[in-house]
Amino acid sequence: MVRVFKCHSFKSATVVPVSDEPLAVCGDGDLVFVATRQCTIKIFKRSDDDSGFVEWRCISTICTVEKIAYNKFKDYIITLEQKRSWKSLSRYIRVYLNWHLESQQGKSTKQRTKVRIAGKAHSLHSSKEYMPQLEVVDLPLDGTVTALDVCRATGNFAVAFGREVKLYQIVEKTVANSDRTYQDVEPFLELCWNFEVISASLSEEYLVCCSHKQVQGISITYAEGDDGSPRLGSRVRSPMALEQSSRSSSRGETTSPRLRATSAQRMMFSLDDVPGESDDHRSPSPAVSVTHSTGTQQSVVLGLGAPRAIVDDEHYQEWSFEPDDNIPEDSDDLSKSHSKIIYLHSLHRGSPHPQHGVAPPVLRDFRGGPVKSSSGVSAKTVLHLSDLKEQDDWLSVSLIPVHLPEQDWLPQTPHGWSASSPVRSSLLPRRCSVCCYVSSHRGGYLYRLHPGVSLVSTYRYTDLAYKVAVGPHLLQVVTKTGLESYTARWGAVALSVTEGGVGEEEVRPPSSLDICLCGIEPFFGATDLSHGTDIIALLTKIAPQTGQEDLQWNLYVLQNSTVAEFYQDMVTFAARIQETGPASYLHIVQEAHLLLRWELRRCVTSDQDLQDLYHESCALLGDYYSWPRQDDWHLCLPYYKKSGLKVSDVVRQAVQHRQHTKEQTSVYVYGRGLMQYLDWVLFHSDSPLDLKEDMSNTVLHIYASTGPESLPSVILLSRLEGYSPETARHLLSDLSSLKESRGEQSSTLERLAFVKVHLLLCDPNAAEIQLSSLDKGELLEICTQHPDLIHTAATEFTPLGQLMRRHAPDTLLHLLANIVGQGHMTLDTCLHLLEKHCEAARCQNNQVREFLEVLLNDESRQMWFEEAAGQLCEIYVQRLLRGIRAQPPKQKRAAPTKFHVPSGNGHFASRFPWLDYLPPVTSPSCLNSPCQRVAMAPPGVFGLRAASIPLPVKAAVGGGKEGLQEEVCTCGFCVQDLLKLQSLLCSKHTREDLRSLVLRLMEGRRDMIGWDSVWMLCSHVRRTKDITEFAVDKYPNVVAKLAATTFGHDLEKWQVMLRCLEARQKEQMPDTSSGETGTTPETSQHTLLSAYKDVLGELVELFPAEEFLSSLPADGSLWFLLPFITRCLQRKHLDELKSNITGKGRSLLMQLNTSS
Repeated sequence: MVRVFKCHSFKSATVVPVSDEPLAVCGDGDLVFVATRQCTIKIFKRSDDDSGFVEWRCISTICTVEKIAYNKFKDYIITLEQKRSWKSLSRYIRVYLNWHLESQQGKSTKQRTKVRIAGKAHSLHSSKEYMPQLEVVDLPLDGTVTALDVCRATGNFAVAFGREVKLYQIVEKTVANSDRTYQDVEPFLELCWNFEVISASLSEEYLVCCSHKQVQGISITYAEGDDGSPRLGSRVRSPMALEQSSRSSSRGETTSPRLRATSAQRMMFSLDDVPGESDDHRSPSPAVSVTHSTGTQQSVVLGLGAPRAIVDDEHYQEWSFEPDDNIPEDSDDLSKSHSKIIYLHSLHRGSPHPQHGVAPPVLRDFRGGPVKSSSGVSAKTVLHLSDLKEQDDWLSVSLIPVHLPEQDWLPQTPHGWSASSPVRSSLLPRRCSVCCYVSSHRGGYLYRLHPGVSLVSTYRYTDLAYKVAVGPHLLQVVTKTGLESYTARWGAVALSVTEGGVGEEEVRPPSSLDICLCGIEPFFGATDLSHGTDIIALLTKIAPQTGQEDLQWNLYVLQNSTVAEFYQDMVTFAARIQETGPASYLHIVQEAHLLLRWELRRCVTSDQDLQDLYHESCALLGDYYSWPRQDDWHLCLPYYKKSGLKVSDVVRQAVQHRQHTKEQTSVYVYGRGLMQYLDWVLFHSDSPLDLKEDMSNTVLHIYASTGPESLPSVILLSRLEGYSPETARHLLSDLSSLKESRGEQSSTLERLAFVKVHLLLCDPNAAEIQLSSLDKGELLEICTQHPDLIHTAATEFTPLGQLMRRHAPDTLLHLLANIVGQGHMTLDTCLHLLEKHCEAARCQNNQVREFLEVLLNDESRQMWFEEAAGQLCEIYVQRLLRGIRAQPPKQKRAAPTKFHVPSGNGHFASRFPWLDYLPPVTSPSCLNSPCQRVAMAPPGVFGLRAASIPLPVKAAVGGGKEGLQEEVCTCGFCVQDLLKLQSLLCSKHTREDLRSLVLRLMEGRRDMIGWDSVWMLCSHVRRTKDITEFAVDKYPNVVAKLAATTFGHDLEKWQVMLRCLEARQKEQMPDTSSGETGTTPETSQHTLLSAYKDVLGELVELFPAEEFLSSLPADGSLWFLLPFITRCLQRKHLDELKSNITGKGRSLLMQLNTSS
């Protein structure tokens, strides 16, 4: 489909004065070549003052010129000249070298010219004063020339003679016996097609030719390492055989394998198949059959050496020329059978032509001399078109290679290419795509040939076309009525190749965008057209009317508008139809965007003005996709991101569009694209967001009208700041009223947004009330997912964080523990946050201590156990050394409940039972006794009565023999630091480093409360003997429980405990030899005996009989040990009986299972 928009006009149109009748024109760069009937070629150049074109050079031709072309790379002019006689019309191809040299005698004098035949020996004047001169190289032709084209990249050119096409190259040769060089023209490849070539296009290794009914494009490849030298033994295929093969191929005929084998033996050439590429392409017009190279065949080349043996093919196919209506064309049965139906136009006119693989033309290589050889050159078909309905004829073909700046595109050189290949150019590493435009008289098709083959666009002209020219951005077509300008898509194809797949960052209009007829200029009688860099040379001729004798002609040079000017024209035209035709508006803006994007990509240097216009085009596309009811609303965000617009500008544009819209609705709903963009800006973007209060309020109103469910998230979680708190509270109230009318309840996120708004309004009481009504679990989940709610860059607490620290400290501490556990914040950063603005030491900061306790009370945070446990133990030890208690003395509060060590699956563990009997604790019951340091308020008058006098409790503290007497409350609340420290040291997660740290902290401070118990917990692993002797001497009543919890099944440690108890008992025995009873020991013999019995009782339960008996003393009393031995044997027999019963039960179950 072609859309018509009159948005293009030429910048200027200059009439070039030509005295003689122009026959052909050619434009290249800023030069215009005009061939006249007086056998001259006039070269026009832009004047210095840019006022027009003036004649710059003039050279003479041998005959009248029918077609002219210029190659800038090799700097030569090539012409197709004709000479008419009374018998026939002859055509010649001539190449003009050194054409830019002026005559030595001036312009008025005819320039000296040397004419020679290509490929013949060349002799120069022997005079030393010889100067370069205009040279005309005449090419010997084998037939009538039907097409001519020049490759701009390599300087090669193609000449078509009916069914044959020859490729020529400009080479540099050396004069015999001289060091002088000259340029010559040599053919290097001949291609025999199966149709009459009327138009050809050559670009590096690609060659496309067409007849009135067929188009075929090939890719030529020279094998790597081939230098084109002549080879002995090569045989030449006879012209008759080639002609017969061409005729047979043109009729669509083929032969059986047996006939092919006989023919191959007779003509000494082989036909090989090479694998091709499967190309994904769009289906073209139904009137055109397209055949791509799925099973690409290699061209027929001349065989070398001895002929190969021919073996009959067992799977040959019998060909039939009668169509079988019972078998559909796409049926699998057709491919499986041995019959092949051939459709010939002469027999089956109007029937569809099957899309079989089309063989490339026959190649004959001329490199290395006049002898034709294969020399490693091959070709494969990349494109084939045929007109099925025969309603129109092909007019011309044009190859369009795209080369980008070297610093922008550097692909790898194709593998297998020969370095000496004549079709390889220096621009090959910078080539990103190759397109082919195939034109008929009524329309055309643009195909992408590299990389991959696919149909890109379809063109339809308004009238019969005479000539087609391609430019960087437009396609110009000459029709009966004038010059038509169409938008091109080869730039979009190149963008799709260089920028890769279309993602969010590389979004762009597709290359399949409908073509736009953007300009029509009336020029009657246009006959020739040529496109330069930014100019178009147009030749018009009007036949003499009645009463006139002279032919009227005009040569126009049309100056294209700059890309910036063309863009402005397109945008201006689009603005006029924005309201009446939004779809057409979008199409024009997309065309303008592609125009700028392709120009910026192909330019070597960056143009800031074009960059600004490109950003403007992105903004226009973003604005369009931000409107309501857009199917492609997701494109709004990437275009806005590329536009560089500020958020305020985008919001202002959206509000203006709302004001100018003609829809009258009660509630205006903004587009989904705009909402997506605002979500990205407010929640995901890292760019600075600086909005004034009115613009921030506008953003809130946009969310309230279009996405009210997102309003609490915007207020609470986004980067939006500076809005009016009254506006936010009013919009939240409207949302709550709306939900209440629907019977819905306000969410936790919505009420938390109210808390933030109350804080912004400096109303902490209302914020506290709202905070207390929130579900603590949901609040914890929300703040864990969004930690920025409670802190600002981990440096200080937000107002919400400060409010939670005062009125919901437990929730805040659990929240901080979750944040640290998930890795969003380090432990040191969190501790610094809790200690900020606090002058007291860390050990006196209860929130730091409680935070570390919460962090250690969950096994999922085990990665932080080592670091956090060390810091928490240090806090506990410092508090014990300083005598800091959990609550200040004589604080009036309610009676404390029962104290519990932090429970969970974390670092805290159950304390060993024997710790309840070590000072300052005397028994487990004292931990649950009322606190002696807290005043108990009577019921009903909480906190009004004076504190009661605490009861002093005396307990031995320290490790001295006499001990220090201090009034110590032994309730769980007053000694909780000691209890928690003991719990940490009793954990399975406790490492030796932690024990060593605690020992270093309490070294030399035996006056610390609970020193004995902490020292025993930290030393029992490495100092078993010392701990055993210390416990036996000071606390013999706990040695059994101590050994049971610390020794485990280590029999050696238990034996150390037994030997120590036995030694102490012997020491306590009275000395009967002296007759003195001795002094009273600190620990009585009765206590040691009781402890000894307890240890033996534990041994009986832990160890088998053999190990238990081996641990008994050799000099022990049988009467004393017999009860323990009896218990041990009873336990052994009970274990054996249990094992026997369970074994028989398993055997019985196995038998039952087997029988069933």
